[in-house]
Amino acid sequence: MKSSLKDALLAGHGVISSSADRHLKSAVSRRVQSGSLVRMLPGVVARRELATDWVTRLRAVSLWRPEGVFWGQTAVALHTGLVPSEPVVQVALTVKSGSPVPWCVAQRREIPSAWRSDVGGVSVTVPALTAVDLADRDGGATIDDFLRRRWVRYADLVEALGTLPHRRGQQLRRQVVFASRDEPWSPPERELHSLLRSAGIGGWRTNVATRAAGRLFYLDIAFTRHGVGLEVDGYSIHSARDVIERDRFRHNELSLAGWHLLRFTPRQIAHDPEWVLACVRGSLAWKSGTGRPLNARHAA
Repeated sequence: MKSSLKDALLAGHGVISSSADRHLKSAVSRRVQSGSLVRMLPGVVARRELATDWVTRLRAVSLWRPEGVFWGQTAVALHTGLVPSEPVVQVALTVKSGSPVPWCVAQRREIPSAWRSDVGGVSVTVPALTAVDLADRDGGATIDDFLRRRWVRYADLVEALGTLPHRRGQQLRRQVVFASRDEPWSPPERELHSLLRSAGIGGWRTNVATRAAGRLFYLDIAFTRHGVGLEVDGYSIHSARDVIERDRFRHNELSLAGWHLLRFTPRQIAHDPEWVLACVRGSLAWKSGTGRPLNARHAA
């Protein structure tokens, strides 16, 4: 009996359905009473030392409600393979079911089969629906991430938006999705897009592929007619030595290929937008031969 329970726990990675094998019921009860097993959800137990682990909780929910569809940050984690900082599991069910434990958010909701995908043997909302679903809470951060990964296109986001007509926060989702029409790859890029639009500056494209020194590079924003490129530099990604080396190589080769590059930090975009716009206008004027302000700060 003990050997059978041990084998079951091993096969279930420390999580089992307490009602799956009736002959294990008494063994499970004894282990629960001794404290080596804990009840995770109705009919599901796990080894005590694994009870707070997010993956264990995910497995427990899958055993509790195998028909459930994971959504929200749980779906993001499953698609990206990155464990969320908060070990909460979000699952959509076709029947009303309260959340029996604080770490499980069970929501009554019908997810059409076309908007589900299989990830590791469990049902998950597809990337487009996952990203749009979260847009009212994360301001489009998941959309940006999935666009950068090439998992979604703008058309996919619009279609996914149409599946949520009565969801709370839908008006904000519409605004975020519409602001994603130029497919930003990060929140600061999204903000720069908005800044350029509000200033009436057009003629630019995003994530433009260009070759230099026999390599393919992507410009965050490019005024291809003028040969002006705008880059958004995050702080963390430009700190490692090898990253700095590649970044300088990229910058110099693009410059030699004829691109005039302007680089902005997220803080500059957020807190000094007039200076950013002055830099852009000045560069476009200079490249078009109509002049260039000598001092962008003064021009701003």
